Amino acid sequence: MKKALEEAKGALADMMRAYLVERDVESALRYVTEDVYSVGPGNETALGKAALRTQMQRAVEADPRPYELHDAHFTAKAMGTGVLILCRMQAARPSEAEQPVFQTASLQKEQGTYKIGMLHTSIAHPDKMESAEAASLRRLIQEKDARLERVIQTLQHLSNSIPGGVGEIALDEGFTLIEGNE
Repeated sequence: MKKALEEAKGALADMMRAYLVERDVESALRYVTEDVYSVGPGNETALGKAALRTQMQRAVEADPRPYELHDAHFTAKAMGTGVLILCRMQAARPSEAEQPVFQTASLQKEQGTYKIGMLHTSIAHPDKMESAEAASLRRLIQEKDARLERVIQTLQHLSNSIPGGVGEIALDEGFTLIEGNE
């Protein structure tokens, strides 16, 4: 079964390389069934190889520049008589920011090779993406904020527990004396 999963992953990877990197529609279509159902970015749908050909050709004609693909991660699972694949990769054109591309594909063995019968592709919109650095900074700020909130709650609890109260006395700039009294 492992060999079948690898073969199916290879078919999906080869199709995406033919379409996105080589921008060769006919080579990409060798990997799909005649009755393929495809949902692409922007919810563009194609039912059948002829409709997918038209959709791909329009996209290539509108922008023939090739993509570079990086960091492809495939998860494959046997499903009935075929294979279900989830794929995440980074796609970018030279001098443009990388965009995550997500795919779900169902492949069936047809005449000895795996072919894509169902394909869903989505590309994260650049305006909605968050860079890894920004996400890391956001998490760090949230952690610091939570830690600061715990310190404030502890000080409030301490302040409320001291008989007589607590007061602050400002001494030199940046130095405060906290005094408790009965």
